[in-house]
Amino acid sequence: MEAVASVSQERGLHRVCPGCGVDTEAVHFCERCGRILPTPQGLDYFALLGVEHRLDLDPQMLERSYYALSRRCHPDVYQMRSSEERELSLEKSSAINVAYATLADPVQRTEYLLKQEGLGVDQAGNRVPPAIAAQLFEVQEALVESQSGERTLEMLERLAACATQLQADAERSVERLTQLGREWSQRPDRTLLEQLQQEAVQLRYLRGHAAQAVAALAAGSEQSQVREA
Repeated sequence: MEAVASVSQERGLHRVCPGCGVDTEAVHFCERCGRILPTPQGLDYFALLGVEHRLDLDPQMLERSYYALSRRCHPDVYQMRSSEERELSLEKSSAINVAYATLADPVQRTEYLLKQEGLGVDQAGNRVPPAIAAQLFEVQEALVESQSGERTLEMLERLAACATQLQADAERSVERLTQLGREWSQRPDRTLLEQLQQEAVQLRYLRGHAAQAVAALAAGSEQSQVREA
């Protein structure tokens, strides 16, 4: 994995391979004897998978890197090795799976990078984005109404309209997030990161309220079916 090696050199990783005793800068496997190595502390998901630290990752390149590492780290490969190597293969395989699951999803990738840059979505506070405040207030009204008594057809239709609108707005938010990610990858800039954070926060609110509306709608439909039965 040449990409992984280059990342390690950029980060200045220097250690001794416990298998052959040679100094190495490799992240996963000794260049000389091929022994599996402990994963360096503090290595981010991009470096762990040997891909560039950017948001517009090539999905196929990411997948190739992941599968190449997965094959070499798979616990079955180390069944006849030492207990230390078997344990390392388990730990490394688990870390690689988590890293890939995060970076393979554009939204999770963005949230992860924002957190790494000190602009995590959870760090933005609980203030509802002004651009969608009125819309979310209307959704909350519909949700409260649906829980306060009998769910009428009119109420269910209102919930369905809210859910449909929220899902459509969330899709558009993902598109904006993706475009901002492309721009940041070409021109890393703090202002773009802040815009990404704002969009990611808005997307989380939209998805969260859409899920609530869908759940309330499903509960209302079940209630109606029970009454009819």
